[in-house]
Amino acid sequence: MNKSDIIQVKSLLQVIFMKKEETLPFKILFKQKRTELGYTQKDVAERTNTSPTLISKYEKGLAKPRIETAKRIAELLKIDLTTLIESLTQEEVYLTKIPFYLTEFDEDEFLYIPNTLLPNNVSPSNFLAYKYQGNSMEPILQHGDTLIVNTTYDMNDNCFNKDIFLVMTDDNVYTRHIAVGDKNNFIIYASNNMYQSFEISHQRIEIIGKVIWRSGFI
Repeated sequence: MNKSDIIQVKSLLQVIFMKKEETLPFKILFKQKRTELGYTQKDVAERTNTSPTLISKYEKGLAKPRIETAKRIAELLKIDLTTLIESLTQEEVYLTKIPFYLTEFDEDEFLYIPNTLLPNNVSPSNFLAYKYQGNSMEPILQHGDTLIVNTTYDMNDNCFNKDIFLVMTDDNVYTRHIAVGDKNNFIIYASNNMYQSFEISHQRIEIIGKVIWRSGFI
């Protein structure tokens, strides 16, 4: 193998093992390049035959350019056209911040979770996160699971006897099933038969919310 062949092999290996950088979503890439080059939104609009309103929509993620406009943007902002087109197909992940229902076990104040994992019919503003400890709800829940609790559950949705709730009674927090007993008292019981159920009056219990997620919906 001569020197020229060695150089070619080294170049090929560099290409093979080069780590491919993730393409930024278009709205981020667009604004980043525009500001780096010192252009205002109006400048870009004038040079790409668009409007400042449309440029603003690009940066807010409310619109994406057609291919001819994309070519003009790529040329103006010195972006490789292939990279720009790839950026138009990137899905952006938005995170929702959910506060923890704090206990002595929780080190983090908030849980951050992608919006795509949340149901559409409830507001995240009504959610709490909770770090489950113990084995009382095995096999449904496992020690160390992070739970999401919906604090605006419907008392009339026949959820008792099947769903899991986060409750507080006598300064103790439990993750349990709930059933309605005699005199409309609540029966609190675990999934694990090693734990005894107990009955408690409405006045002595606070139902914090219904568990809807544990690293996956339940």
